[in-house]
Amino acid sequence: MAICDQGCSYYAVLVLNGPQRGAIWNIELHLSLPLKAPYSGFLDYYENWVDRMLTKKKQFWYGYPRAQRSEE
Repeated sequence: MAICDQGCSYYAVLVLNGPQRGAIWNIELHLSLPLKAPYSGFLDYYENWVDRMLTKKKQFWYGYPRAQRSEE
């Protein structure tokens, strides 16, 4: 289930079934392979996003490790 449209064909999705149930994956609809987000589940993802919003840091393709490193 898509939980975030990040623009430019990038999405964060929540896996609903199977062994990855509850995991967040980042997908790009054209050329990139899916990348598992570094969160233990939706609550961890959401709380981290809220914390980052409260700090007013620029959000650029949230959940991708490379983007997070470039913001700090």
